[in-house]
Amino acid sequence: MTSHGPIARTFDKVGANGRDRHPALHLHFGPIDLIIECEASPQERQRLFGMATQWFAPVLTTLAQELPLLRQTLARPGAPTVEGPIARRMVHACNPFIASRVTPMAAVAGAVADDCLACLTAATTATKLWINNGGDIAVWLNPEATLSVGMIADPSNGQPDGVIQLDASMGIGGIATSGRASSQSLDTAPAHSGTSGGRSFSLGIADAVTVLAHNAATADVAATLIANAVDLPGHAGITRTPATELDPDNDLGKRLVVTDVAPEMLDTDDRVKALRGGVMLAQHYCAQSLIQGAVIRLYDHVELVLQPELSAPHSASDKPSLNKRSQNKSTLCKSTVCKSTVCKSTVCKSTVCKSTVCKSIGPEASLSVQSVAG
Repeated sequence: MTSHGPIARTFDKVGANGRDRHPALHLHFGPIDLIIECEASPQERQRLFGMATQWFAPVLTTLAQELPLLRQTLARPGAPTVEGPIARRMVHACNPFIASRVTPMAAVAGAVADDCLACLTAATTATKLWINNGGDIAVWLNPEATLSVGMIADPSNGQPDGVIQLDASMGIGGIATSGRASSQSLDTAPAHSGTSGGRSFSLGIADAVTVLAHNAATADVAATLIANAVDLPGHAGITRTPATELDPDNDLGKRLVVTDVAPEMLDTDDRVKALRGGVMLAQHYCAQSLIQGAVIRLYDHVELVLQPELSAPHSASDKPSLNKRSQNKSTLCKSTVCKSTVCKSTVCKSTVCKSTVCKSIGPEASLSVQSVAG
């Protein structure tokens, strides 16, 4: 293959311990950058990598044929009508979020990963498969397998802020990250990624929002929208630019995207207020069973929103701390101690409060709890 077409290469990826290596497949063409890994026999791995390479050849060309339709804001469920398998996944993933004026392009990275995964898992003897498309990951596990997933909000140091161990019973098949920072979600080691926070532009100021969902396409859309909701409209410390001035060929049109944030102009109350929008939207998506959880980060503030059956991640280090925010259906705390969904009290002991949010640990405490057992 030439540099002008799809590129496929195998390489030895270094494991989380920095010593062990295992074969991985890198598929690249235009904006698509896939890393495919599996736990399987050498023969099955070779077969899967060959299938993935064949699957990949027409992907970008097929998507490009329907690009004008995929850049249209969804007007009603199922519209626009598209033909390609990845395009259909994109539209289907965006249907539940139609009220947010989303275009199917919000799901493109996750949908590509999902489609590749579906191709490979139709009949396989592998124990587990995971496909990383620039930080948006599709995951398949057999009933006995587990996969440790680290979450990095600051890729400059390569250290995960927390680790979640997945198993098949959890129903998590997709992980996606969006936000302003160059953030990644990965399998216990920094993933190969050429993106900044999942999508090129963000309407909000979140450094990173990582979402767990049934599939990567849904996680992709939800992460984008939750990241957009972490915002302070009109704040003097936030610089915004019409998306068309940055990229005339984008799907956001003239909508204002965040291009710079002055952290010295955002005090603690500003950051808590901004996070509140993302936390409330993540809780809403959890209540609708659209997602299983979200990790939302803005500078040194990290919020977790999880379905009740999930445990919080292991804290990978004492800093930054992680605050556990259980999914709750209360929009506002009824207690005079805590008047928002983001509790400002170290521990809210009021019996009046109906929100599980208020029973979380304070922002100064580090999180160290057991992850879901494999």
